[in-house]
Amino acid sequence: MLERMNQRQFARYIGVSQPRVAAYIRDGNLKKSLKKKGRFYEIDPELGLKELGATVDPDKRKFKVTKKKKVESASISEMAKTAEIAGTSGFNYQTARALKEQYRAGLTKIEYELASGKTVLRADVERVGFAVGQQVKETIMSAPERMAPELAAMDSIFEIKQYLIREFTQMLDGLSEALRVE
Repeated sequence: MLERMNQRQFARYIGVSQPRVAAYIRDGNLKKSLKKKGRFYEIDPELGLKELGATVDPDKRKFKVTKKKKVESASISEMAKTAEIAGTSGFNYQTARALKEQYRAGLTKIEYELASGKTVLRADVERVGFAVGQQVKETIMSAPERMAPELAAMDSIFEIKQYLIREFTQMLDGLSEALRVE
């Protein structure tokens, strides 16, 4: 059995506005469920819902009918734990608001720097870095196939050394030209 509710609580419980509940009381739709307490009314929610019966149109409800759950101490401790992990425990409203504004300002700055080209996204850097690595790997791995016949025909170490220097210089120049960022 639910406890008695004030008009606002009952309005939420049945899914209508508080002025609508006041109209139900004024029109005499809620007689048995009402109990006057000083200037205010307390309403038995189950009896009040029965009294209203077909009067409450589910399609015109402002709120959904739900039973209020009490906040358990476990959920409060979970919130405290989350605040502790985030480093925001013990913050008052002003401090939390200031942090929120700093965060917003930081996001705005990042958006500006992205739009102006001063900053690039990490994913873009990783994608380009991977592509560069692949190109370097392919160039280096193709070198032995290309150079082996030439090296096999050479007799002097000096000649082999000069050939390797020339080939590696051409490979690296070709890579730097291909990877030049405009």
